[in-house]
Amino acid sequence: GAIGLASGFYQIIVLCGRGLTLNINKSFVSFYQNYNLVQFLSCYMGRDTQKNGISSKDQALLVEKILKFLWFIILYQEDDCQYRLKSFGCPANQHKYIINGNEPLTAVNYFNDRWQIPLRYPHLPVVELYHPNDNNRSYTLPMELVAVDEGQPNLQAITTEQHIEAIRKTLVHPDKCHIMIQRVVDERRFDHDSYLQKFGITVDVNEMLRIPGRILPSPEIKYKLSDINQHDIIEGVQIGRWWLNKFFLKST
Repeated sequence: GAIGLASGFYQIIVLCGRGLTLNINKSFVSFYQNYNLVQFLSCYMGRDTQKNGISSKDQALLVEKILKFLWFIILYQEDDCQYRLKSFGCPANQHKYIINGNEPLTAVNYFNDRWQIPLRYPHLPVVELYHPNDNNRSYTLPMELVAVDEGQPNLQAITTEQHIEAIRKTLVHPDKCHIMIQRVVDERRFDHDSYLQKFGITVDVNEMLRIPGRILPSPEIKYKLSDINQHDIIEGVQIGRWWLNKFFLKST
């Protein structure tokens, strides 16, 4: 999809019953994939924009809900300049450039003649980009030549399906997690950290703190029935969710 997962770790020093402890754990962050705009919107909208295009209504909603908040790059340029997206325009085979006062060229002909880039989706709209430091200048380009810049964190809540998939991807066996955390400790060399030493903190990197744990029972939900002659219904979790059908009182 349009969203990927990046792995890393976080660290924090907390005060507990046994004194200061250094907590380290694996962390995962969702981010937007570095796709060109055609691929990105196909994944984001869940349909093939290459074939079906994007309606005017959807264009306005996409700009308002997500696109205006993202950074974009121009694929055929070598610089690392980032741009914001302002709006959609007409199809690339209809949009025209006037270069040095010459005859107008469609975007299709311009990129084919000037840059030797044959457009794959000439029926899709162009987009208007701008740099925040220069709002008076804009760049109108075909969607396929614009890409979402890499490493941008996901700005919206992920769906239930995406959340389930993220859990599957990030699930780590305790033994493997222990090895991964120990590797972080070895690489970070906390026992030689000059900043910790300034605060009089020393870290024992040879052994992790062992804390006894227990397995909690699965949660249950109880339905209080209006008929006093009937027993309350207790429902356990089934396939990751509670079955709530037919247990609500109807309004009168």
